[in-house]
Amino acid sequence: MDKLKQENVEIRSKMFRGLCYFLVGGAAMWAMLCMALGHYVASAVPVAFILFTAVNFTMMRGSSKPHRHVFAQMFMSMTMPMLFQVAMGGLEQSGIVMFWSFVPLVAISGYYRRNSSLVWLAFLIAAMSAMIVYDPGWSGHGFTLHGGNMQRTLLAINIGTVALVIFSAALTFVRVQGRSRRKMHELQGKLECAHALIAERNDHLEKSMVYARRIQQALLPEKTGLEDLFSERFSWIDQKEQVGGDSIWYASKNDVVLMAVVDCTGHGVPASLLSVMVHEILTSGFNRSTVTSPAALISFMYQRMEARLKNADGLWNDNAEIAVVEFNRATGTVRFAGTDMSMVVATAGGTERIQGSGPIFTSEQANALASRNHTVKLDPAGTNIYLYSDGVVDQFNGGMEERFGTARLHALMGSISHLPMAEQHQRFKEKLETWKGIGQQTDDLTLMGLRLSPQFLSLAAQASVAAA
Repeated sequence: MDKLKQENVEIRSKMFRGLCYFLVGGAAMWAMLCMALGHYVASAVPVAFILFTAVNFTMMRGSSKPHRHVFAQMFMSMTMPMLFQVAMGGLEQSGIVMFWSFVPLVAISGYYRRNSSLVWLAFLIAAMSAMIVYDPGWSGHGFTLHGGNMQRTLLAINIGTVALVIFSAALTFVRVQGRSRRKMHELQGKLECAHALIAERNDHLEKSMVYARRIQQALLPEKTGLEDLFSERFSWIDQKEQVGGDSIWYASKNDVVLMAVVDCTGHGVPASLLSVMVHEILTSGFNRSTVTSPAALISFMYQRMEARLKNADGLWNDNAEIAVVEFNRATGTVRFAGTDMSMVVATAGGTERIQGSGPIFTSEQANALASRNHTVKLDPAGTNIYLYSDGVVDQFNGGMEERFGTARLHALMGSISHLPMAEQHQRFKEKLETWKGIGQQTDDLTLMGLRLSPQFLSLAAQASVAAA
């Protein structure tokens, strides 16, 4: 409200100054016209008003009671046209120049309170009516006072009525504007409070999301260790939001190591919570003696998800896609199983895509999946394994016209598979960023590259010879 009062004060001050500048301009015009016509006595009135205004403005700047100067200026602005009319000789000789007294009404209606404004209005109507009825004037013979008649009385009534209408219109306009400004400021205050509250909650949410991202990243496999299996590796997870449904899971027991890429339904917070649940289920299944293969682990995961997420109507809307790779040090074998996900094996001879089964929606499909393991053929000279989520191949280009696609991704894998894994990681990122251009990221995306170590490939080769 203090801001509103300050704005009202500034508006009234501007209105007052504008009125004074306008009246001074009118006074200067009348002074020059009178001098040109030889009415030197009459020209003294507008000149005196100009001088008074200049002195009053100068004194007002350093005054502790500026309202007194405003009152004096208003009074002079209303009486000066009447005095000027008298000096010109009366109504007929001046052309009823006292109509200029109406001008201050506009500023008065906005500057003063209603009761004070009514006093000013009554003063103006009374003074102008008296001057019309009795028509005082100054001539060469001195001051004269002409008696009124019916025409002048009617003119006084008409002028008083017009003054009342003008004043009422100006007062209504100013009051409506004042109420509008007050409502605007009230609304602005509410908006500022709402904005502050939203900003506070947004800041809290942003901090919570950053912390949630740290927690989700803590689920990722360690970057060190497993050097006997992988000579090099990289993992790239780029969530569409701070957190998302894509994740990488890892577990080891005795000679068996499992790596998995999980893509949960949707993205954002709901998908991230689903991914945490999937991690817990996978770890629980891996530690069961009855779960002895990647496909059996995936089957176990879907059965548990269905049991936890099935609605009262029997529908199971939330889901996850997964690709699991098993590395067995004892047998030197690599097995793969997946649902709606693929694995790419890159060797010197080219790339091979091993497809998982289709999406899982029922318990029967999950049970049938338990035996669908794929044994991967390895090249002792060098083998890379790549796992990825559909966020990579489904990424649209800048014009939202074409997906990146599996063919383009597999061709890229084959062309850079000989490079160090760190450099491959950078090439994948640069290619996807260039492809996306100014477009938006379509979905969470994950890409993992594993280069099998010579030690493990040698073990695999020995196991293959022994089996033959």
